[in-house]
Amino acid sequence: MRGSITRSASAACQVGDHRWLIQVVYLLARCLLDCLVVRGRHEVSKDAELLVLRHQNAVLRRQIGRVRYL
Repeated sequence: MRGSITRSASAACQVGDHRWLIQVVYLLARCLLDCLVVRGRHEVSKDAELLVLRHQNAVLRRQIGRVRYL
């Protein structure tokens, strides 16, 4: 009876040991994917910012009209 309890506890420890390894691998994969997404998003956000600035420039040019020199 004692041997069966010891074997069960030992098997439970082995399963628990693999669980932390799976968690570490998951966290590393998630961090890597987050870094790739942020890098790709940087290019998209830069393009969007350029479009917004061009639009603002066009709106301001329409509002000002012709420049009058004094």
